[in-house]
Amino acid sequence: MLTKLLKYEYRATARFLLPLYLGVLFLIMLNVIFMRLGNSFAAFSGTPLYTAGIAILTVLCVLGFWAIFVISLVIAVQRFYGLLGMRGYLMFSLPVTADQLIASKLICSVSWFFAALLLGNVFFRMLDLPVTEGDMIIAPTFEAWFSFFLLCVALLAMLCCAFLFFYFCIALGGQWPQNRLLATVVCYFVITFVLQILMMILMFAIGFFTFTFMLPDQPAVSAAATGFFSNLTSGQIINLFTLFFILLFAVGDVILWLLTRHYLTKKLNLA
Repeated sequence: MLTKLLKYEYRATARFLLPLYLGVLFLIMLNVIFMRLGNSFAAFSGTPLYTAGIAILTVLCVLGFWAIFVISLVIAVQRFYGLLGMRGYLMFSLPVTADQLIASKLICSVSWFFAALLLGNVFFRMLDLPVTEGDMIIAPTFEAWFSFFLLCVALLAMLCCAFLFFYFCIALGGQWPQNRLLATVVCYFVITFVLQILMMILMFAIGFFTFTFMLPDQPAVSAAATGFFSNLTSGQIINLFTLFFILLFAVGDVILWLLTRHYLTKKLNLA
């Protein structure tokens, strides 16, 4: 049933997002064509037409990417918000679970964002100049691939956490059906403020304990910590911090998922 829900979600969102993605891709191709013409014909690269064309197309590409991210976020929030409205009477009458409904919304939203990031990568890759005979192509090492994999996982966990946070605020704000939108906005800002305070306390606590362990009166702990980090390369230290953030976002994903499912099952309050 999850595949059917995903098919429905992609059809509903592709009507708005797919033309936008194709339009930005068309602007990228025009930008690349202008740059290639400027690289191939020196006389053309010095003309006002070339300068104005590159400037306008670059600005349009940047605005297009901003539009993609903003509209993708708005549609993702609106789709879940509609789940607690009139559309919810249909969706919750289907033989599906709350987990499947959350998963379908989350997978669709995150995949569109990843498609936008992939489109941005295509944009920067196509802006690179052609490789000449004197350029060296360095094959990435296993550590580089592993670091890239960790970064992708961290990005995935972060995006899931961001969308689940929106879903949780919407589900919590749905407890006030007469002022659902206002309650959702208030819940978002209040919970965000509380989380910022907790994160500041956590950072201070980590800094305090780190400073305490590194004091001279703790020679054993200080020597162990110094020896541990001194044996690691800069890439391994970055991977270690990336793993920490993956774990942090994963815990947040689980908590937000369970809270959202609780409100969709135990305290469902449709408009």
